[in-house]
Amino acid sequence: MSNKGTILIDLWKNVNDLSVKAQFFFSTKTQKDLIFYIADGFTIDKITVDEQTIEYNVSQEALEFRAATKKIHITHQGFKNLTVVYHGNMNGWHTLYEEDILAVNYYTAWYPTDVSYDMDYLVKIHLDHTYFVVNGEYDSDEKVWYYKPLDFDVNILALKNYELIQSENVSLYYFDKANLPFALPYFENYNHIIDYYTALYGHNKTGKTNIVILPKGNKYDGYLRKSLIVFGGIREDYDSIVHLLAHELAHAWCSGAKADTWEDWMNETFAEWSALLYELEITGNTIKFDKIIADKEKSFPTLKPVKTEDNRRPEGVHDNGVLHLHKLFCTYGVDAIKTILKTFDSLPHKTTDNLIQKLKENEDTIVANYISNMLT
Repeated sequence: MSNKGTILIDLWKNVNDLSVKAQFFFSTKTQKDLIFYIADGFTIDKITVDEQTIEYNVSQEALEFRAATKKIHITHQGFKNLTVVYHGNMNGWHTLYEEDILAVNYYTAWYPTDVSYDMDYLVKIHLDHTYFVVNGEYDSDEKVWYYKPLDFDVNILALKNYELIQSENVSLYYFDKANLPFALPYFENYNHIIDYYTALYGHNKTGKTNIVILPKGNKYDGYLRKSLIVFGGIREDYDSIVHLLAHELAHAWCSGAKADTWEDWMNETFAEWSALLYELEITGNTIKFDKIIADKEKSFPTLKPVKTEDNRRPEGVHDNGVLHLHKLFCTYGVDAIKTILKTFDSLPHKTTDNLIQKLKENEDTIVANYISNMLT
């Protein structure tokens, strides 16, 4: 029987840093070591069991996609609750710490992550009603926000002095009224892209979506979570906005392969090709299509096998697979690409081997053999 647990996290936004109290609650007394990771920028103030300080080991250990992290290893066992108090600063993709915004997430490693026990999370954010916490609920009696993650990411987006455009299907948050002309294309193209993907894949995998565009200057593109898309900074080029939005929305269908291994080529390649097909078939923007392919050929001039020798996620994961499939597209046309995309979406367990096997079962032998040849 597994020892299922919950981590109740209190989060404070201070003047110069964050303070965190993470309380671990287990259904039964622990019978193995407790291991978790937090950002290296945090200082641990104390770790206690029944208000008694316990010893722990700290070592540096990198995690895929995350900011620099440290591993916390607790050998003490036989407890049902434990408290970790820490404070400090952190960085990472899409991480912002400003007066009007707090953006911390999976990439930041601000919360105990990769825990050696199966844990749920509940966060109490000590900010008042002048902030809005995306996907959170405000408790007017306690004057705090409560947040329960919708997926694997304990993703806190606390916003103040923001602008909002909303409809039945989408709420878009951005900063600075002067950016309205650039925010509108994100908002106005959302339904068009969803309609195309629903027709392409035969079903809709999205619901009500919050889109948050972080202030300018953030260098990162975007990421998709359940009911949420976050963009690193507002763009001003219309074609780039449409393409990036289409790519991130496509991940609702193009995801599930293990992202920290070479198998991530499918998630990224198929999301990019979904966006490319949208531009070809709906916007008719062949110029943008050709430019994207040309830019990828320039940055990745020599195709490589999509499978790495060490099975790790390779550099160029956003380019290599796209260019491989472009050759297939040029020879066999758009239907070959659509066959791959829809077959991948149908897989209950998304691996390259399963994709090839399913294509063969569907008698799509040419496409199956082409992908097989991409592996080596």
